[in-house]
Amino acid sequence: RGGYLNAMSAAPELVLLDPRDAGGALIGDIFQRELANLQQSYLNLPVEVLEATARAVAEARRVLVFGRRFSYPIALYLSLALRVMRGNVELAPEPGGTSVDQLFDLGAEDYAVVVSMRRYSPEVQRVLRYLAGRAVPHTLLTDTSPARDFPDSARVLRAHIGGAGILESYPALGSVGHALLSLVAASLPDAEARLGEAESAWRQFSKD
Repeated sequence: RGGYLNAMSAAPELVLLDPRDAGGALIGDIFQRELANLQQSYLNLPVEVLEATARAVAEARRVLVFGRRFSYPIALYLSLALRVMRGNVELAPEPGGTSVDQLFDLGAEDYAVVVSMRRYSPEVQRVLRYLAGRAVPHTLLTDTSPARDFPDSARVLRAHIGGAGILESYPALGSVGHALLSLVAASLPDAEARLGEAESAWRQFSKD
């Protein structure tokens, strides 16, 4: 926990002394708000839940990452990164399909990460209830709103948003997701080699 707090402390270069120097007072206000959201997220982050989720994702037979609407881009990012680190990673729902297509055969040896911001939709609630009913271990990556529309069996990682608008949601939530990815990489013995192979492949495909 001390390491996370030290990593997230405000370094001098991250402090805007005069917001107008960054292109206007509005830009400075946005910067300070996002920085405050990040600091609050990591000050209150349940590190034991983050570490347990990372170990479970690393050890699971199959990993499913679920996200809908504005949560989908974060779920997409998580799934793409996890696919590089390990095999058997899926993103739900797939284009043209429904969530049940990838949920019906999940079991206790698998793991699900559900990304959802506030006001959980009926579909998100159905997915969470289904996972709990099938005893599929799962983590909900969400915000710090007081809503508890999820089963008690879910591990919960909350990011501090600080407002009700969508424009305030992404940086802190994405950062907690990135922290999870970093711990997963550290828990997988082959992750570093796979990341290196992927980087080499990307360089080859990027050549003119």
